[in-house]
Amino acid sequence: MSAMAPDALAKIRQRIDDIDEEVHRLLIERSAVIDELIHIKGTSAPGAAFRPDREAHMMRALVMRHEGILPLATVEHIWREVISTFTAMQAPFRILIGQSTDPAALQDLVRFQFGFSVPAEAAASDADALAALRRDGDLIAILSPHSPGRWWRDFDGEDLQIFARLPFIIAPNHPVQAEAYVAGPKLSVPPEADIRLWRMQATGAFEKTLSAFNARIVTREDDEILVEISGAISHAALCAEAAKRGATFSEPVELGSFAAPIHFVGQEEEQTEEDQV
Repeated sequence: MSAMAPDALAKIRQRIDDIDEEVHRLLIERSAVIDELIHIKGTSAPGAAFRPDREAHMMRALVMRHEGILPLATVEHIWREVISTFTAMQAPFRILIGQSTDPAALQDLVRFQFGFSVPAEAAASDADALAALRRDGDLIAILSPHSPGRWWRDFDGEDLQIFARLPFIIAPNHPVQAEAYVAGPKLSVPPEADIRLWRMQATGAFEKTLSAFNARIVTREDDEILVEISGAISHAALCAEAAKRGATFSEPVELGSFAAPIHFVGQEEEQTEEDQV
């Protein structure tokens, strides 16, 4: 048995080498397809290359087919690197990182999402990041909803838009726990509105009203709130429910929309849910 071990080990190593070679060959083949796509589409601006809906579809398919001992977060990061690199091949872009109460965590989130192929740098302030976005169509900005700069109060959603929420896969053991939004110039193909991001003023029992619609208050300052709400919910429906509860909402300013993220619950949360059944 021990005499056969070296030969068996050599065969396993050869299988690994063969797999690595095939993975590399497929990446090269993918780059050739992207090169063909570039010539067909003629993309040159990030607004024409970013397809957040397609990215969301790819990541959902990845989660559904994943199995085995390889951590899902590892596969997610590899795919993110691939997606980001090939997007940049179609239309080079740079990243500005906005303010955060935890800059290191936000930077980790950016590198997990976009890898190391795309240039990224910290903006002096959220206001500077938004000003740069309006000047330069080759930029996107990563903005923390909990930034002390309160960028969302000056974001009008007219010339810029939020088109993604990070991270897309949310889990208790995920290697990055910061959250942020991706902002940039208007995309040539607007993303489907699974979730809308609204800024509005609210008074009265507005928390209960929003809870009835499974909406999420992301952050607030005085009576102004930043809310994630289902794209299927209209402002009129929200106001009708609010009237029953003694709450009021101003006309919302829509900052953008994005695909609904995938949520995984931890074992403790699962046990709690089972106990409640």
